[in-house]
Amino acid sequence: MIAVSAARWFLSATLPTGVIASQVRGRTRLRAAYAQDAWLIDGDWKAVLGLRAEQWDAWDGRTDFSASAGQAYAARRETALSPKAALSWQATADTLLKASVGRAVRMPTVAELYGATSSANSQYINDPLLRPEASWTAELSAEQDWGALQSRVTLFAETTRNALYAQTTFDAAANRNVSRVQNVGRIGTRGVEATLATADWL
Repeated sequence: MIAVSAARWFLSATLPTGVIASQVRGRTRLRAAYAQDAWLIDGDWKAVLGLRAEQWDAWDGRTDFSASAGQAYAARRETALSPKAALSWQATADTLLKASVGRAVRMPTVAELYGATSSANSQYINDPLLRPEASWTAELSAEQDWGALQSRVTLFAETTRNALYAQTTFDAAANRNVSRVQNVGRIGTRGVEATLATADWL
């Protein structure tokens, strides 16, 4: 499977006389190819391997702060490989155990890269050098069929590097909200999830 997506973002504000007060623009494009295959092993075991390759481009980034002041940003290109692997075991006719690990990448959006905007009571601070966010996730789960009921318990752990994190703070001196997006070095998440489901109940 090959997927291609592109985005163009344009935002402008004008004064009543038609003079530009601010303008933000830029383009991004993501090309990706994904391959996956599954193997049945010994009847009770199943393995799945996959790989996603992607190339991301950003260009034509520009912020105009007024009709006479602006800043253009250099074009950028990033590439990433995201593997995945999963192994499942049909321990009994009613019990399935699964283990999986995989990587995912999120590229910055045009608004996050170039979207510097300002008004009387708010300001958005952009960062044209934002890095892609990359996450590794691992899961271990057990599924049980109880006839009319099905249960699942999953242990999961995720580590995200260069997480794209947005926050807003109030600047009392300027009397306005200031928003910005930035890369956070590392975010770790651990947890357990349990579900109980039924079909054709009543």
